[in-house]
Amino acid sequence: ISMLVLTLVLVFVVSVWHIKNVFVEEQRDRLQETASHIQTSLQDLYFWDMGLGRAHSSSLNIDLRDMSFAFETDIHVYDLNGRLIGTSAPRLFQLGLLPMHIAPQPFFFDNTTVQYEHIGDVRYLSAYTDFINGNYSQIGYIALPSFISQKEINEHLQAYILKILPLYMILLLVSVGVVWGISHMVTSSLSLVSG
Repeated sequence: ISMLVLTLVLVFVVSVWHIKNVFVEEQRDRLQETASHIQTSLQDLYFWDMGLGRAHSSSLNIDLRDMSFAFETDIHVYDLNGRLIGTSAPRLFQLGLLPMHIAPQPFFFDNTTVQYEHIGDVRYLSAYTDFINGNYSQIGYIALPSFISQKEINEHLQAYILKILPLYMILLLVSVGVVWGISHMVTSSLSLVSG
């Protein structure tokens, strides 16, 4: 019975760990999809632009703020040198919470990158993708931070546990009953043989 209980507990712990990883992976996929949509939208808006500079900052900030409301995420744009050109959340940079330069990894890779970053003790996901114009020439980089809180992950896990726990309890009770029944039959057979 103790081995059975230990096995069920182990399966339960592994399944909770797996569900947490699946939830985070879904968030990564959703972030990549949003980055792709924003990339297309910005490509349409800056179709004829051959580069991004400080002259683009004010109009770009307005466009990014509008997109930020539509896509429900912060958006940051960097030039080809990795310097911040526009953002939907300038306050984060004014307060020094985020650096004015792009993270190194997306700067050296050509496709969409999703990675963990930190603001103090807060860990969050960021998606980076190329900012391209109508000729499919890269004119900058797009960054999308996604703050998935531990509270959201815990709520997701609690919902899963509330669904699966009754099933585990039923399995445990049935298994204990079956093991007890088999052990009772074996001991009664042995007592008949020995008697």
